[in-house]
Amino acid sequence: MVFALARAFAEVFFDAHASDEQVALFLDDADAVVDDFDPPPSAWDVRQVQTDELGVAIGLTINDREYVLPETEQEPEVPVALSTWREWHREND
Repeated sequence: MVFALARAFAEVFFDAHASDEQVALFLDDADAVVDDFDPPPSAWDVRQVQTDELGVAIGLTINDREYVLPETEQEPEVPVALSTWREWHREND
């Protein structure tokens, strides 16, 4: 499941014919969120979306669930569910 989700990420950020090397760049991202889907879907639908969230570099939907990729000066950063992101910020306020 992780590789299939990583491929879906690569298809969004590169193209539909992403190489295995390009897919490999997203293995950590996929591994960070794949367990959020239980049972796992038969196919992955990843889309980049606009976001106005402060501190967020990229907004995503993964099978209709909202995720964000936080801005960071450290690499790598992995996607986080938007609801979790907002909860973290409520706790820090």
